[in-house]
Amino acid sequence: MSSPGLLINNNSGQAIFARGSGPVHAPQSVSGDYIAGDVINVLARPEVAWPLRVGLVPQLADCFQPRSGPQNALATGSAPGDTTVVTQTQVLTGLGGNGKSQLAAARARELWDGRHLDLLVWITAASRDALLTGYAQVARSVGLLADPIDLEQAAAAFLSWAESTGKRWLVVLDDVSDPAHLTNLWPSGPSGRVLITTRRHDKVLSERSRAVIDVGLFTEDEALAYLTAKLDPAGNQPDWLDQAADLAADLGLLPLALAQAAAVMAEQGWTCAEYRAKFSDQRLYLADLLPRDALADDYASGPQAHQRATIATTWALSIEAADRLAPEALALPLLQLASYLDPNGIPVSVFLSEPNLRFLAAVREGRVDAKNSQGIDAASVRQALGNLARLSLIALDALPASATTVRIHALVQRAVRDTVDTSTQQTIALIAASALLAVWPEDDYLPENSDLVRSLRAGTAELARHAAEAVLQPRAHWVLFRAGTSFLASGHTSQAAAYWESLTQMIQDTPQPQPADMLTSRGYQASAYEAAGRLDEALPLYEANLADSERLLGSNHHSTLSNRNNLALAYRERGRLPEALRLYEITVSDLERLLGAEHPDTLAARHNFASAYRMAGQLNKALSMLEANLAVAERVLSPVNPNLLAYRNSLAEAYGASQRLVEALPLLEANLADAERILGSKHPNTLTSRNNLADAYRAAGRIPEALRLFQETLADSERLLGREHPDTIGSRNNLAWAYQFDKQLDKALPLFEENLSYAERAFEPKHPGLLTCRNNLAEAYRVAGQLDKALPLLETNLIDSEQSLGLDHPNTLSSCSNLAKAYRDAGRVDQALPLFKMALQGRVRALGPEHPETLASRENFAAARAEAERVDPNKNSEG
Repeated sequence: MSSPGLLINNNSGQAIFARGSGPVHAPQSVSGDYIAGDVINVLARPEVAWPLRVGLVPQLADCFQPRSGPQNALATGSAPGDTTVVTQTQVLTGLGGNGKSQLAAARARELWDGRHLDLLVWITAASRDALLTGYAQVARSVGLLADPIDLEQAAAAFLSWAESTGKRWLVVLDDVSDPAHLTNLWPSGPSGRVLITTRRHDKVLSERSRAVIDVGLFTEDEALAYLTAKLDPAGNQPDWLDQAADLAADLGLLPLALAQAAAVMAEQGWTCAEYRAKFSDQRLYLADLLPRDALADDYASGPQAHQRATIATTWALSIEAADRLAPEALALPLLQLASYLDPNGIPVSVFLSEPNLRFLAAVREGRVDAKNSQGIDAASVRQALGNLARLSLIALDALPASATTVRIHALVQRAVRDTVDTSTQQTIALIAASALLAVWPEDDYLPENSDLVRSLRAGTAELARHAAEAVLQPRAHWVLFRAGTSFLASGHTSQAAAYWESLTQMIQDTPQPQPADMLTSRGYQASAYEAAGRLDEALPLYEANLADSERLLGSNHHSTLSNRNNLALAYRERGRLPEALRLYEITVSDLERLLGAEHPDTLAARHNFASAYRMAGQLNKALSMLEANLAVAERVLSPVNPNLLAYRNSLAEAYGASQRLVEALPLLEANLADAERILGSKHPNTLTSRNNLADAYRAAGRIPEALRLFQETLADSERLLGREHPDTIGSRNNLAWAYQFDKQLDKALPLFEENLSYAERAFEPKHPGLLTCRNNLAEAYRVAGQLDKALPLLETNLIDSEQSLGLDHPNTLSSCSNLAKAYRDAGRVDQALPLFKMALQGRVRALGPEHPETLASRENFAAARAEAERVDPNKNSEG
């Protein structure tokens, strides 16, 4: 494993190609002060079909047993819309396995079927992230947001809507593991109800008129009624119920245990007396088999530990029965796999994956006769999962076959894990990790894959929690890294940063952390910080990665070269071009010496070096290097290698910067055709290629063609990536800029305005993308003569840029110059002049005296000084 962004031109986790040469650039203004960047447009919200359900309400168990106590308590209280009560909040609390979720599902279905609700929301709230994700899904479903990127802000949008809407709603938060997760996330509103299930009894659950309903065990009558309904509903076989009361007592009146026992009895044709005998024998066997502390409990003492002992016994009997059903010997390994993944939903595709099918075949090979040891197919696995569901060991959600998920009770999971020895745990954990990775969609950034990816991330988190040593030692399994990169690919930068912080710490805390794993995780952490606009936190991580790589692996190691390249990229993004160029020069020289001048990694590093020269205004050096690099790449790389697209795009950009559009256009046209052929029309880099060609058409004066491509790209980006994805924001910016360039300010201004509103939700405060959006709107206001709107934005932008990017960052200097121009346009030349001077001095320091932007600043300063002298000939305007 190597650190992320190996010899690429962008450290946000994206491939080298088009975007790898920097963001999609709109052209600079005449004075060189335009900050290319990212924007947004609000499309009409789709109509919501009321009533609406969001989330999957669990199916009621076979022979669901009504429970008068808690169900009567649930039925009391105000109706939705009763303004005498702000919000009816009910909390079902009790030990695991007591049936809290089933009671909540029954109540939710009762209100839905009775047409008492306009909105029914079911969220499995085992973590704060799951809660935020659920709220974001609701916000999207009710039309508040299109494709929310920041989960906290999406949750806030839903909660605000719930407080004011007249729609009747019920929010069920199932399996709240820690009430602290609900801090600032309690739904409220006069038209709503909240129903919570939890094992906890924290005081906060009973505050603010929240009604706490204790869900205990079945009563003896309820237990007998359930067994009767399950085993002898017609009353024709009373002998089956002989000793039923004693069996209910043996099982502690625990609903989950009774469900498992009854399912086995019905399947095997056992009477209650027969099951009691087997239960007693199995319990004695497990007492000898399990380690002394196996039944200790994570979150409760006494009663819960006893329940887990009961569940362990009923589970063992159920597995015996399941393993005897055709196809034989599959039930236990499938249940073992499920016990390490997310109890609230495991995609069936995980169980059908190639790694798991091979594992099941190997298990069967060792357990049955050779004549029966054959490959396991998907149909056999589906049948075995069906057997587990019939015996109440798992639940299969009623979804289309392609999206079916498996749910399993946490008590069953723990009972299964208690019987797994260390060696078997290692095997199962690695199979589970490989199975998750095998079904992870390559295009995990697409909205249609979001639910699957969330399930896979949740499964990865559970696997790391229950089998950390197995998936971290001796090397971290790649699924841990894949989960983190999926946050970045989807544009969830805040969540990505938190994930990589956690994983880096986990790797660091292992008994023998592997340097390669540490470097990789910390590199991704730096990338996530950078994508989230936390540049000051990213840079030290890049520097530490290079220092550690040189110390541990040596200066010539491939990972060291990669980390040096990534630090150079970080310096470049920070506006520290001399340091970036120095590191690039060393890296290219080392690669040429170690790998050869035509090695793919050497080509990539040389491409990055040339791009840095272009940013530094040394166009002649950049052009000669890019031309030579592309010629070699076309000779040694495969025609379908995506890096060829990057090299061609960068050369075209350099031609464009040199006003050589005749040479740039054919390259960009070929690039788009190849991107569509190699990557497909839906790939983000294909969208980037189309954006770049559109911008070249605009620069060449082919405005209708440019606008058409920009419009197509924006529409595709909204559909494929979501309206708030950073790439979509960039596409909208480019379209708005094209409108502004074509003097269609009536179309440009609304795009820029809505761009800023989206950017404020998608980006953290002072994120470079947010600063860009604010700058672009302000510049459009200035061009439109709306200086009263432009000046406050530009003033704020300059302060934020100085704080987050530094005084000499190119974007800070552009903000400084843009504010100066607005002051000049407003007739406040005395305020404009020192800012023009500041921009000039900063560009001389950062870019050199001959850079085009430095020359533009010098012209602006001279013009402003001359104007100041005309206004007041006696005033010394020299600097």
